[in-house]
Parts: sequence; C-alpha cells; structure tokens
Amino acid sequence: MDRHGNSIRCVVKLNKMRTALLLLSGDKGRTVPLQEIRSIFYGDELKRLDAFEADNTACVAVYLVSGSALPIVFPSEDQKFQFLDGVESLQFAFTSQGTAPAGESAAKSYAAR
Repeated sequence: MDRHGNSIRCVVKLNKMRTALLLLSGDKGRTVPLQEIRSIFYGDELKRLDAFEADNTACVAVYLVSGSALPIVFPSEDQKFQFLDGVESLQFAFTSQGTAPAGESAAKSYAAR
C-alpha cells in the first residue's frame, strides 16, 4: 500500500547470496536483510499489529527487529502459503548457520497453521 491507501504490485525475491529479501515495485525497491526479520505474522497473529485486520486471509506482515512491519497482500491464499513455505526453508537454513533472526521464527508461526 502506498501513503494514500492504494495497492501496489510488488515482486518479492531472494537476493543471489540468500541473505535478504528484495521487495520490488516498478523502479523502486527495498532490501530487507533476513537477520532484520523477527517473524512473519498471518491469520489471527495479525491482531498483534494494530494496523492489520485479522480477517484479511491473504495478507502477511513481515515483522522487523526495529518494531516496524511490512504488509504483503497476496492475490490468493495459495500464493501466501508458497511465500510462507519459502520463508520457512530460509529460517531453517539460517538456524543451521547460527544466524537466525531474533525472536520467534517464521517456521514456528508457520507450523501453527
């Protein structure tokens, strides 16, 4: 969403070194290092964040160590769970290297679905 509440088409990719998510929209982009991700909220977990409605089933929030959250709304529930599958595998990869993000991992959140 932009500042005016309009939705923006965004592409989410993993960088080549598998250390950051790239959020791309048109000619703009943002890099989110994986170690800055505290957890991924979805479903009823979105109630933890004041700005999100828990009934928006195709939405997730990437909750950062800084306390801010990045909302991602998917066109379908299937695409949301594909994203969560990918994030889960990244969390396990970083846990095995001893560099997992602080706090609750996305894998723990995902296992509860």
